[in-house]
Amino acid sequence: RRELRWKYVGSTHAMGKRKSSAPPPPKKPQPKLDTAFDCPLCNHAKCVTCKISLEQGVGKLECSICGATFVCSVNSLSAPIDVYSEWIDAQE
Repeated sequence: RRELRWKYVGSTHAMGKRKSSAPPPPKKPQPKLDTAFDCPLCNHAKCVTCKISLEQGVGKLECSICGATFVCSVNSLSAPIDVYSEWIDAQE
């Protein structure tokens, strides 16, 4: 009489492993936006500064050379470039 023995031959496919949770990729730094711009009235470079007051909802541009000012309303999403763009649009 022959004895039946089970012999592990191996499966045709490997058992799946759980994927290890890799840390998320590092975030790219946001590019810095300018707060000093060229004055459209006196044509000096980087002489217009922008100040945004979110409490009052006002954005103010002022040229340090010719003294030109511009004030407009802003919201929480407004950036200095937005205020400057409104000034340029108002000039035209």
